[in-house]
Amino acid sequence: MPSLLSAASAEGVERLDVCVVEDDPHSSQVISDTLGTVGITVRLLTRPSQLFELLRSISVRCLVVDMRLPEMSGIQLVRRVRNQCCTIPAIMISGFATPRVVVDALRAGVHDFLEKPVDPQALIDAVQEALRLHDQAAATHTPGEPSLLDALTPLELEILRHVSSGLASKEIAVKLGRSKRTIDYHRATILKRSGARSVASLIGELARRSGVSNP
Repeated sequence: MPSLLSAASAEGVERLDVCVVEDDPHSSQVISDTLGTVGITVRLLTRPSQLFELLRSISVRCLVVDMRLPEMSGIQLVRRVRNQCCTIPAIMISGFATPRVVVDALRAGVHDFLEKPVDPQALIDAVQEALRLHDQAAATHTPGEPSLLDALTPLELEILRHVSSGLASKEIAVKLGRSKRTIDYHRATILKRSGARSVASLIGELARRSGVSNP
C-alpha cells in the first residue's frame, strides 16, 4: 500500500510544525495558544480521518493526539501513522492516564504522554524535543533506501545514538530528562521493533547512515 506521505515528501510541499487531533474544541485551542507563544505553527483537527487526508499533501513534524477520539483511539491512530511514516513523533494527551494506558501508548510508539489538564511548559518542552528529534531523524534518512532503523521512533533513535556513545541508561535518562525506567523500557524494545539480531548491528547501521566508519 502506498504511503500516505508519498505526496508530502516532495520538494516545496507545505510543512507544518504540529497537528493536533482532539475533539474537544476548548482543549485543542489551549494547546494551539500555548504552542503559539513560542512560534510553533499548529493545525487543529477533530477526527483521525482528517489527519490521514491531510498527510497526503502536507508534511507534519509532530502530532499531539488525544487518547479518546471518534473513529478510532489515539493509540490506533499512532499505530496507523507509524505504519506509513515512523519519523513523525506523537505526543498523547489524556485525562485517563492509568499505568496500563501509558504502557500501551509507549508500545505503540508514542514519544511522550501528558496528563490533562496539560501543563503548558511540559507541553512546550515535549513538542520542542519531538520537533528536534524529527528533524534529526529526517536529516539522516535516505529516501527509498530500506534500513533496520526505519522501524524505530525518533526517541528510540536518539537513545540508540547515546548507547553507541557508551552511555548507560542512567546517563541517557539525565540527558533526555526521562526516568531511567523509561529509558530501560525503550532500550528493551529497540531490538524487537527493528527486527535486528543485535544492538551492535543497529549501531553499525546508525554509523553507516551518519557517514561514520566503524572502528
